[in-house]
Amino acid sequence: MKSVIYWNPILYRLIMRMIYGKDFQKKYSIVSKEIGLFSVLDVCCGDCFLANYVACEKYRGIDINPAFVEYGRKKGLPVSCMNVVKDNWPLTECVVILSSLYQFIPYHEEILKKAFKSAKKRIIVSEPIYNLADSKNRFIAYCARRFTDPGTESSKQRFNRDSLVILYKKYNVSRIIDGGRELIGVFDVDRIGGDFEISN
Repeated sequence: MKSVIYWNPILYRLIMRMIYGKDFQKKYSIVSKEIGLFSVLDVCCGDCFLANYVACEKYRGIDINPAFVEYGRKKGLPVSCMNVVKDNWPLTECVVILSSLYQFIPYHEEILKKAFKSAKKRIIVSEPIYNLADSKNRFIAYCARRFTDPGTESSKQRFNRDSLVILYKKYNVSRIIDGGRELIGVFDVDRIGGDFEISN
């Protein structure tokens, strides 16, 4: 069942700011610098907050939540309602996946592969490594998982620093950046010859 925070984009942003505190702006600042002048596809774009850091003509968002898609469109942004698992992604220079990859566990690597097929230049992934869903208190963990359920039967699993570093290195990450609550992986497509190879 879809969590209340996914009912309304404004409520979503408010709660995200409360959860992340000072790290909220830090993530977007780091990611925007890594995007540079590239055109960007914001996968699972949510409330499209990344668009505040990217030129409008270079931004495109995709999300499965109609409320978020409509919100983005009302702001004049090119946002499409799309199932990122089943649908083909449009080609772009840079693909960005922010705080969403965990929702696809154990099929998260299929999402990464789609990112490499879509991006001509760069992929940027930012994932939380400190999660209330991993609390030893079962009640807190349960509430956190339900609170962050986008309504797509998302995984109960979460990444930690070690598991995320292993995943990033498997896909030949160019650099890993400490984003505070999140760990950011930057993958340069030309570094791995465009058609990516997975290291063992």
